[in-house]
Amino acid sequence: PIRSPRPFRVYIDIGTYERNVDGAALGSPDGDFLGGNRRLSRMLNQRGYRYMYREFHDGHSWGRWRNELPFILRWFFSSGK
Repeated sequence: PIRSPRPFRVYIDIGTYERNVDGAALGSPDGDFLGGNRRLSRMLNQRGYRYMYREFHDGHSWGRWRNELPFILRWFFSSGK
């Protein structure tokens, strides 16, 4: 069934290097952040949430966040999808 969009937006981005993050430090055996984010993206899609999911061939760094922040803010504050 087709559902109407949910009333809020979700933004997710992940680096493809984030497959083997030390889950023990987070109290979890699951350190595959990439796999977890891909599952979350599928779930949001199936449930009709308005979201942006992006993967980068990179890790998690302040430099990437600095470069992507203008895009992220434009996406959150635009009126379209």
